[in-house]
Amino acid sequence: MKKSFLKRLTAAIVAVPVAMTQTVLFTSFAAGETTTSSDTLDVQSVFNINTNTAKLVAASAFKSAAETRFNAKELGYENAYVQDSAWNEKVISVLNSRDGNSYNISAESLADSIEGVERAHQVLRDALGDKNTKATAYVTDKAVEIVAEFDYDYAEALKLQIEDMVRDFDLNIQKNELAKINNLKGTVTVTLDITDLKNKSVNVVADVDINGKKKGIKDAENYIDALHEELVKALASDATASVDTDAKKARVLSAVDAADKSYHFYKDKVDNVDGVVDWTTSKPLADADSVLAELKTKWKKAPGSLAAIQNNRWFNRCDKILSALVDEINKQDGKKTVSVTMSDLVDMAKKGSDFQAYVHADAYNYVGQGEVLFYVTDEDFTAADQAQVKTFFESQKEIAAALAEKNEVIDNVYSVKVVEADAALNGLSDEDAVTTAEASGSMDVYRIVWFDTKPNETDTKAETPTATDQVETPTATDQVETPTATDQVETPTATDQVE
Repeated sequence: MKKSFLKRLTAAIVAVPVAMTQTVLFTSFAAGETTTSSDTLDVQSVFNINTNTAKLVAASAFKSAAETRFNAKELGYENAYVQDSAWNEKVISVLNSRDGNSYNISAESLADSIEGVERAHQVLRDALGDKNTKATAYVTDKAVEIVAEFDYDYAEALKLQIEDMVRDFDLNIQKNELAKINNLKGTVTVTLDITDLKNKSVNVVADVDINGKKKGIKDAENYIDALHEELVKALASDATASVDTDAKKARVLSAVDAADKSYHFYKDKVDNVDGVVDWTTSKPLADADSVLAELKTKWKKAPGSLAAIQNNRWFNRCDKILSALVDEINKQDGKKTVSVTMSDLVDMAKKGSDFQAYVHADAYNYVGQGEVLFYVTDEDFTAADQAQVKTFFESQKEIAAALAEKNEVIDNVYSVKVVEADAALNGLSDEDAVTTAEASGSMDVYRIVWFDTKPNETDTKAETPTATDQVETPTATDQVETPTATDQVETPTATDQVE
């Protein structure tokens, strides 16, 4: 039987710091290109691109940092140029300015963020909500590291579960054999490696440590399963020793058996999860909801809309974690320097159009790949920017020569922003005893500009006379002849009157 309890448990724990590292990254994204140190950071800023014609490159020479299988159609336009964003440079600057900072994340907020009815979820809530649980974000100029420490008395949790299940009589289990079993203790460390941020790429690595030893996921699941079986035997021994009649012993053993079956029921439920998909859009889709709706027809586990994402427990979990981290940052800064919510990210997705997407996912093994390209209206491309870019186009020799040959001039200048991103998750595999779960991703935001033409209607200019074309000055013999008396206009006679 595949071992899924720790996979679910670890994946949920990993999701917490991963969400926090994403929060730190997106918080930095929000700095964009126009934000100063005194500004409040927000998500909108990542899409801002200040027009700079010195940074324009021909579309044929442009390569996006996000290597998706899609291309913006405008990149094929004859007159297209691209200005890439520099959000990563600002991120590097922001992280460098926070080098050495650490941010404490409340264990209570982590526990509250875990939703779901499975036993694994309850174990995780208890573990994260325990007084010994700590989570801290550490920032350096090379990485953002989240460390979640847990020290969970699983034996006590099972004991209380059995006591709660037995309602026929008061049950107070004395921990004798249970007391010999160590707590479930360890750390989950998620490191956001930003050394490749200069290329607009990041790598995330998650390490799991249980009771002082780094373990591969497969080994760790075996460890948890063995711990569970050991606890069940000890619990049965202690529970029966704590009652005085055979009837009561049978009752408590029935409760222990039910708790054990519940554990394995959810293991089997997770083992049989249906979650493999390989899908791509056959054509650009109007908006994000259209993409999600089509994906839903191919993969039933997918959310069918942005609204469904916002109602998803994972979204709410990340939102709570994000809020906690933003509050901590603002608290340490002594003012509101960050204003980012998960809903802000959804709102940005709502502004997108002409989506192209690809998804390969194996939900059981937590392996997948995703790619997306979509357009955003270039709201900050002003009339002054258009004039500046038009001047740039006119200054390019090849463009100027082509226009002259066709006797045309530039008419209108157009622009659009493109968001392109890719991400991959590799790890949490049953096949290999991997120590880490790894993920990577890239994102690029760039502006494409191009123009159309019209006939050159101002090409016919007044010809400037040359020296040989000067008007000839009349000579003395060329003077206009003065009429004589006999040349006077003849006065009509009476017979010449109009009849």
